[in-house]
Amino acid sequence: MGTARGGRLTLGLPASGEILCELAPNEWSDWLRQRFPTAGGEVEAGWRFYLTHLDRGGGQVILYLSPIARTGCISEPRGPGDELVAELGPYAETLSVTKSSIGWYPPDAFLDECREQLTWQARAAVRLTQQMDVPVVFTKWHAFDKFYHTFIHRFDPVSPEHHPEQREQWQQRHARMHQIADRAVGEILADIDDRTTLILVSDHGLMPTVRHVWVNNYLAQRGFIEVEFDEEGAPTIDWSRTRAYCGPYTQIWVNLIGRDPDGCVEPGEEYEQVRTEVIEALRELRDPETGAWVFDEVGRVEDFAIYGLWGDRDGDVRFATRPGYSVFRTRELTGEGQVITAPSGQYRGDHGCYRPTTRLGVGSETALFGAIGAGIGDVGWSDAPVKLTDITPTICHLLGVEAPADCEGAVIRRCLA
Repeated sequence: MGTARGGRLTLGLPASGEILCELAPNEWSDWLRQRFPTAGGEVEAGWRFYLTHLDRGGGQVILYLSPIARTGCISEPRGPGDELVAELGPYAETLSVTKSSIGWYPPDAFLDECREQLTWQARAAVRLTQQMDVPVVFTKWHAFDKFYHTFIHRFDPVSPEHHPEQREQWQQRHARMHQIADRAVGEILADIDDRTTLILVSDHGLMPTVRHVWVNNYLAQRGFIEVEFDEEGAPTIDWSRTRAYCGPYTQIWVNLIGRDPDGCVEPGEEYEQVRTEVIEALRELRDPETGAWVFDEVGRVEDFAIYGLWGDRDGDVRFATRPGYSVFRTRELTGEGQVITAPSGQYRGDHGCYRPTTRLGVGSETALFGAIGAGIGDVGWSDAPVKLTDITPTICHLLGVEAPADCEGAVIRRCLA
């Protein structure tokens, strides 16, 4: 139930007549809580409203409802989670960047959600380590990933969809994201004791998407995939005659007899021949608009072990695209058969299909590592690379426990006291 009076919107429950909140445009409600029936019994959950637009004369309302967050049973055992919710309020796990990108609520309100989520995580980490005797807390803030995927073209001129007149406003939002992270780190450092270590690490960077590469369409054109399309454009793949295809991420799989359900390629000589043909085909692909090579590196999967990409669960051929050529959102087969197109869809920035040292525009594929506190020396800034696989053995060393036997990394001893 909602009624508009005097430039404000009143929201309530029609059955009971209870008023939940009153909002003006560009205003958040407080956290609202209700109990909901589920298959496992009643549970309490919380949510918030944001009033994006109110036009009484035109009868138009744009009201954003945040994802609903449980307020109980968020941890196992239950006690610590309940205690954190009692102290800090509900934890908003989901960041609704898609809803922001299509106008349900503005980017600045999305940044509000990002700030509240990280503030909750930071304060929870302090309480868990300083008051609840939890020896290790891992927390991940995914907001940078969502922000760059969706909005990097707004402030990076490298993007073909960049609008210069919007750049300053979006640079300010970009700076605000970093300020949110910086303040959360500062809050943690202000409240932890001298026995605690804080480690910060990102899993990757991100760069603007300049072109989309439809790898399976290309493989179909080159005769590796046999496919037919019905009248509605839905593909049907003839696996008995499909020799290779692009699966998750940047992996090309050979359709191998004895491994794959409808394999048609014999192990041994034929398998190696197909791999060679795929590699040669990918190395030949150029962007017809610019003449640029699309792929930076193509090879057998065993040749990519230096990047940490290897093993029985990996593909048979690996590739890395040139900066700006993204494949993650365009692996499906289409009747149009396009191979290289302008960016489309929600994602205007991407990561993971490039070499780990790639840079483009304001972004890069590289990650960040930092550590401070107990056991950490006064090293300062270093350009020497740190691998993500080094993080676990380093944490184990600081805890005084043995690292798992199958750890691939090593202790980052140059950062230790």
